Amino acid sequence: MKVVDTNIYLANIVCILEENYKVVIPVSGNSMSPFLCGGRDFVMLEKPSHKERKRGQIVLYKRAGGQFVLHRIQKMTGSYFYAIGDGQTKVEGPLSLSQICAQVCMIQRKGKWISGKDFWSCFFKIIWIRVIPLRRVMIKIWAVLSMYGKK
Repeated sequence: MKVVDTNIYLANIVCILEENYKVVIPVSGNSMSPFLCGGRDFVMLEKPSHKERKRGQIVLYKRAGGQFVLHRIQKMTGSYFYAIGDGQTKVEGPLSLSQICAQVCMIQRKGKWISGKDFWSCFFKIIWIRVIPLRRVMIKIWAVLSMYGKK
């Protein structure tokens, strides 16, 4: 197995997307948990559309320091956006719209491809993005319920 630097890997993915291909990549990290989990889920990326940028959309963007991040758009203001991971309580931004490298068009969650119109996709896109102050408590409740579900 060959280990590749994530920033180099994703920079090459962005080049492929510029040629209008779609690319599937594994989710890494847990900032998008509980909806997306590293080591379990995959996302299909496509070249970003200027017309489709909206609240709740999952995008891949590049921070000023060069790090690639996969988060949801929390809000848009002019030529800037604010982003947050589903498992986070702190919003990042303002970020320039030019930092968006890709948008998620499909998700493979727990081995099944979903287009974003299922219950959980809509919940995280519409409701979860609006309850940021309550997330810390809700994530703890989610964790407790998940432990009981495993027994």
